[in-house]
Amino acid sequence: MKLSQFQALAAASATGLVAMRVAEAFTPYSEGDVAGFQPDEAHKLFKAKVLTLPDGVREPSVEDDEDDNGADDAEATAVVIPEEWEGLHHLTRVKLAKEITGGEIANKEAADEAIRAELARREAGPAA
Repeated sequence: MKLSQFQALAAASATGLVAMRVAEAFTPYSEGDVAGFQPDEAHKLFKAKVLTLPDGVREPSVEDDEDDNGADDAEATAVVIPEEWEGLHHLTRVKLAKEITGGEIANKEAADEAIRAELARREAGPAA
C-alpha cells in the first residue's frame, strides 16, 4: 500500500488521521486497539506489520505493495506546495516542511528554508 493511499485516507478523515488497528502491542497501545495515526507513521507501521487496516477497509493487493517500490514512487507521493505557501500560517508551513523532509523542523525559519530548497530542487529537474 502506497503512502499516497494513507494520505488519501487521512484527507477523507475529519481528524486528518488514518484509523488503524494495532496488530502488535506497543506503548501506549494494546493489541486490537483502533487509533488514529499520521499518514507517514501509519504507512511505516503498516509495512512493519505492527498496524493493520481496520474492519471494513480493503486489504491492499500484492500489486499495491510492488508498486510502492517502483521508480515513480517519489513523484507519486510528492508533497504539493501551494503557490502562495509563504502566506500560510507558520505552523502550516512547519507541517508542510515536515512532510517534505520526513524529519523534524525546529521553527518557521527552518520550515521556510526546507520549502525553498525543495522548490529549487524541483525547478532544477532530475539529476543527470
